[in-house]
Amino acid sequence: MERAVLTLDSAPPGELVQRIVRGVGEMAKSGMAVAVPFDRLLEMADLPPTRWWSWDTAANLRVPLGPTGARKPQFMVLGEGWPITCSWSGSRVRARAI
Repeated sequence: MERAVLTLDSAPPGELVQRIVRGVGEMAKSGMAVAVPFDRLLEMADLPPTRWWSWDTAANLRVPLGPTGARKPQFMVLGEGWPITCSWSGSRVRARAI
């Protein structure tokens, strides 16, 4: 091993590194996006149109927000547990616990 010579490659140009990092970052960002059609979300939540207005909201209000995992919907539940504040606008809903 004393006679072995280690020769390292030179570092790539900074512009190349930046281009690679930006490209990977953009692909990672777009790869994390999950888009589920609303009809599919309602199907996952077992909410066909015939059941939309069939439940009582005296105890709580459950609204499907999107998938959590492969087949399980995530719900925003108002009226259960600790207080939640949310805002609704347009065709997209964003909920945030405060």
